[in-house]
Amino acid sequence: MNEPSTKQGDSFPYENQNSRISPPFGKLQPASDTLQQRAASTASSLKSASYDAHPHHARPVGASNACRQRVFLRGAASAAREQEPEDADDFEKREVENCVPYDIRSSVVGTRAVVEWATRRTYIRQVKLQKAHDRSPLLDNPWRSCHDVAADVEVRYRRLGDNDTMLVTKGTEEPFSRKEALTYTTDGATFTTHTAFIDAEPGAAYEFIVGSVYHGWSAVHRLGVNLPFRGDEAERCRPKHVHTAYGLKPGSLAVQWMTKEFCGEGDAQLQLVEGYHALIEVEGPNMTPVTVWANTTLFEDDGEKQSKRWLHVVKLEGLKPDTRYTYVVGNAHYASWSIPYVTKTAPAPVTAGETPKPTRFLVTGDIGYQNAATLPMMQSEVAEGVVDGVVSVGDYAYDLNMIDGHVGDIFMQEIEPIAASVPFMVCPGNHETHNVFSHYSQRFRLMPSNENEGVQTVHVGGRSKDAEPKEVPNNWFYSFDVGLVHFAIISTEIYFKKTLDVDGDVIARQEAWLEQDLAKANANRDKTPWLVVIGHRPMYCTSDNTNCGDKAAMLRDKLEDKFFMHGVDLYLCGHQHNYERAFDVYKSQTWKRTHNMRATTHILTGASGQYLTSIMRKAFERPAEVWDAFRNSIFGYSRMQVMNATHLHWQQVEADPENPAARGLYGQVVDDVWLVQEQHGSFAPIGTAS
Repeated sequence: MNEPSTKQGDSFPYENQNSRISPPFGKLQPASDTLQQRAASTASSLKSASYDAHPHHARPVGASNACRQRVFLRGAASAAREQEPEDADDFEKREVENCVPYDIRSSVVGTRAVVEWATRRTYIRQVKLQKAHDRSPLLDNPWRSCHDVAADVEVRYRRLGDNDTMLVTKGTEEPFSRKEALTYTTDGATFTTHTAFIDAEPGAAYEFIVGSVYHGWSAVHRLGVNLPFRGDEAERCRPKHVHTAYGLKPGSLAVQWMTKEFCGEGDAQLQLVEGYHALIEVEGPNMTPVTVWANTTLFEDDGEKQSKRWLHVVKLEGLKPDTRYTYVVGNAHYASWSIPYVTKTAPAPVTAGETPKPTRFLVTGDIGYQNAATLPMMQSEVAEGVVDGVVSVGDYAYDLNMIDGHVGDIFMQEIEPIAASVPFMVCPGNHETHNVFSHYSQRFRLMPSNENEGVQTVHVGGRSKDAEPKEVPNNWFYSFDVGLVHFAIISTEIYFKKTLDVDGDVIARQEAWLEQDLAKANANRDKTPWLVVIGHRPMYCTSDNTNCGDKAAMLRDKLEDKFFMHGVDLYLCGHQHNYERAFDVYKSQTWKRTHNMRATTHILTGASGQYLTSIMRKAFERPAEVWDAFRNSIFGYSRMQVMNATHLHWQQVEADPENPAARGLYGQVVDDVWLVQEQHGSFAPIGTAS
């Protein structure tokens, strides 16, 4: 099979530069209308608008003239932004804001449906685009509402197929239709409300998402399905931060969520039923039969407030592989439930003679809560139903522990539409090291820990002088299989941070485990031919002299021989806030192959949108090396599609809508390569590099 050529430099053959959405693996229909048309459409739709009050936030019927004018002017401002000067020294700009929809409610009466939701204000920064020599301080942090770019707030909906399946026509999923939302807020409020109306076909079932390309999207939900909710008691036990993870077996899955209150011993539970948007009854005679009780853990932050979070984990086994399930989590005693989510289990290993199904992953890293530029596009891809899972290379929220853990709470809310819908697999980065990885270890307790394997973090109340080590499930280094891929997650941070004071032999244990895990995986290539290792820090990079010099060399000394001996196909990492793909490389020698590679291929994908106090879109300090295949500094995320035992398709997607240097590139694939390996296994003995 011929490999598609890799796009290089600035001469990309871009089409449809007005596209506002990323086409996931070429299937999502891009928006064809321009921002100017969207603004005009918004103004037109408001002229005859009338709507009922949001169920939780009273508001007048109809939009006032002032409200109409505000929404129209914001839409016009969105269009005008396209004409802003490209000189980065001339203006201040607002970074991308992610306001995740919540309180989503929908109802259907005949052929008329209404969807209502709210968005909270998110704490963001304004930054001044600076010259290289300008070190002026950042502006103060203002609160911004989620209606600043109102013209793109909308509901997207599509019909379900027979028996509530995803509707597929000629091998392609049904595209989403779109409807503008009415957006309303009041001065001083900390929330914004949105309403959209849908004309439905009689008797047809629909699924929908709500949000915008600026603020992010909800998970996909079934139209007209709402669970019981009973006031203040239910609110304090409402599930938050719902996320899922693969288990150790194809038919296993884990789900975790958080409540701010205790809510009773043993009352937290998950209810689950097989099917895509299957109906769940949480009470009454037709109650859903599968109920699993959660294991609940109190996590107390070590900040001044010592804020408390109750973390609930359910681990499921015995499910059908490669099967969609609908589930809710919550508390039956208080009738406090999440909205129903749909997720899917991992495929089973392929048997001899069986044709494998492609598995599709998004790869992200170094993603903050203030500037998660890539989240809206990743959320839309997951909602399309064409993504199997997400793997992340570390550094979350910046940082999970900040402001007594409040920053981590916002981040977990932002990733919920993704992580509740597909497994979201993590690895620790340097921004997770606070208090010996305590927030990382606790917030991601659901990862498939190695059996009888724990790690030592700091006990509850870590600020006190009598704090003691506490063993938690090991999510620092672990492995799992998905289809044709064996993933091994490692911690690069234990080589740099002082973890040995708490867990003295963690480095030796990880290295012994990694040697054993890679050897076992290499011997199992008939079932999982692709071997992928995930770590945070790079072994090869040209971003700067600090992390790409001695630190990278130290990691190569620790890991490179293991990777070479056991035939690791890909090493995925981040830490540097850019994108850099290397050819196959070992001991700094390269064969420049993407076909039957002779060493591990290294890909650094840390450009998902970091925190705003760091240098934005930092230029490469070092010249490109001989092993460099492609590099850039535009915010984006990666797609990895494993087609079969020999072919893997890798793409880097640009997702930097506010970057003047990326005008017209939003949603475009800027690096596209097929990796073909027909001889999986150890790369030893070494040949001659070209």
